[in-house]
Amino acid sequence: MARCWEDENFKQELLANSVQTIEKFKGSQLNIPEGVTFQVNDQTDPSVIHFNISAKPNYDSVELTDIQLEAVVGGHRLYGFM
Repeated sequence: MARCWEDENFKQELLANSVQTIEKFKGSQLNIPEGVTFQVNDQTDPSVIHFNISAKPNYDSVELTDIQLEAVVGGHRLYGFM
């Protein structure tokens, strides 16, 4: 965000070629699943309020790590007690 606010050329490049610009900026490839679109929107106009509705989470496809599972079932490994 800060770079877009400070560098208009970067902002325009990000809007025109989002994935390539972010990959160049972070120095590694983005892992965007096939069939998913990555979109950058310019919401910098102070006279417009933007309200975004996120996609409903699909909790059926969520997988917890072993540490997260331990925490759910009452383990305290996350807090250094185990």
